[in-house]
Amino acid sequence: FFDGRFGVIAGGQLEPYSHESRGCLWVTDDGGRSWSCLDGQRLPRLLGIQCITSEHWLAWGDWSPVYRSSVFESHDGGETWIGRPSPIAHTASAAFNAQGEGYVVDRLSRVFHVDAQNQWQPVSIETDATLPIRQVHLQGDRCWLVGAAGQVWTREAREAFQAIRLPGSTHDAFLQDLQSIAVDRSRVWIVGSPGNVIWFSPDRGETWQIQRAPDSLRKTRIRHINGESPICRGTMANITATR
Repeated sequence: FFDGRFGVIAGGQLEPYSHESRGCLWVTDDGGRSWSCLDGQRLPRLLGIQCITSEHWLAWGDWSPVYRSSVFESHDGGETWIGRPSPIAHTASAAFNAQGEGYVVDRLSRVFHVDAQNQWQPVSIETDATLPIRQVHLQGDRCWLVGAAGQVWTREAREAFQAIRLPGSTHDAFLQDLQSIAVDRSRVWIVGSPGNVIWFSPDRGETWQIQRAPDSLRKTRIRHINGESPICRGTMANITATR
């Protein structure tokens, strides 16, 4: 959601037999009470979207032979799109600021910094192509990455990325498939699998606590709502919130 009323959902599928990648966009202007589909965009399957403004959108996902990119930009509320030139094929996750600067991760867990002029620079970070980075989160000058095998990375401005170790043994880390992160000032929440655990830091990742979720379903996304309460989305259409 861009505000309390306007929001966009991005997704898609691979068609049976042909394996054609096909995207879809649904928009609401009444806080989610009703949704309408944006047709005719010829976008591939999308894995994420970010509304910089109500008209300026950035989306990412599979490589598109039509747009010759896997990062797509619209300046008219999704009516028309252009492909942002990029050196990668499929985009797994991305995050941008209001100036269009941000970070992009591909399916090989390679991390790139993208400036406002769309100049791409690889970031020096010891990731593993077999252990995917699931989400990029950008808050001000600080970037966060979370992924499989308990991966948590953070970077302030142009400093080097630092690995953060969550509570538990090294063996436990390989069982932690971290899917999503939410940040509110100094507070940080991370969710994933196992789904009954929420990792929380009150001090920007300096120390961590384990909080318990009321169910064990894998959490796939966490968002911070209204400045107070984080809300989680999980498998089987499960929604978990705290007061």
